[in-house]
Amino acid sequence: MPRLIMLDQTYIIFDVDCIGNASEVVNIRRLSRAGIVAFRFQTNVPTRYIVKPCSGVLENTNPVRVNIVLYGNRYNPNHMLLVQAVEVRSKEEAKTVWQDPNLECRDMQTIRLKLGTTVLGVDRALGFDDNSKKTDASISQALFLSRKKGKAKVQELEGMFL
Repeated sequence: MPRLIMLDQTYIIFDVDCIGNASEVVNIRRLSRAGIVAFRFQTNVPTRYIVKPCSGVLENTNPVRVNIVLYGNRYNPNHMLLVQAVEVRSKEEAKTVWQDPNLECRDMQTIRLKLGTTVLGVDRALGFDDNSKKTDASISQALFLSRKKGKAKVQELEGMFL
């Protein structure tokens, strides 16, 4: 499997207690030794995740910001989200490469993103009981006080409770 792209994070933590739809930003970039690279995001629940841009072309090593929205804040541990990348000869070829029946898995790089939520992660890490009012208050307070995102937010919350 070729190495063509790199993401700044592969563990996406959604704050499902936020007002509106939870979202996270991932930066994708082409590795310097790769040529022109086409990429696309795929999910097993397309009505739950809005990814913009969901596909594109990386011509240089400058990162591209990708916004991932969890629509309705309804997360399920069975949700999957991955990014696929393949080297192409031109931007024109990138428009049709994903329809090519001869495209094989060995020609593309696939990165599966790990998905989770802040509340789910804290509950699981500490073994809290869902019926505990003290637990609910502690988690709510920790989420309110935390201003970090993604993996940094998980580490901060773990530090508060452990």
